[in-house]
Amino acid sequence: MGDISNRAIDTLNNTEFIICENPNHSKKLMSKFGIKKKLVSLHDYNEEEVIKNYIEKIRNYPVALISDAGSPLISDPGFKLLRKCISEKIFITSIPGPSSVISALQLS
Repeated sequence: MGDISNRAIDTLNNTEFIICENPNHSKKLMSKFGIKKKLVSLHDYNEEEVIKNYIEKIRNYPVALISDAGSPLISDPGFKLLRKCISEKIFITSIPGPSSVISALQLS
């Protein structure tokens, strides 16, 4: 939690909802920074369902994808969701954490 940037907090505050690996884990982060958003669970076993149920909302509203530890797409779920967003020409960006190299890798 100590590595989160003001830009990341602002981004989370300005989303319609947050897609996360484990809502129970993510609630700790949200609580610490006073962020009150709907949390949608995304993991290897429900990614297709999340895509089906949320792709239109993702197309029309700002949404964040966070992971329990590390960075989405490096060692965490999200690949299929992001691949679908790319194929649908939905804008994607990454908010850098303590290492901008990881953000560059994610965006590549």
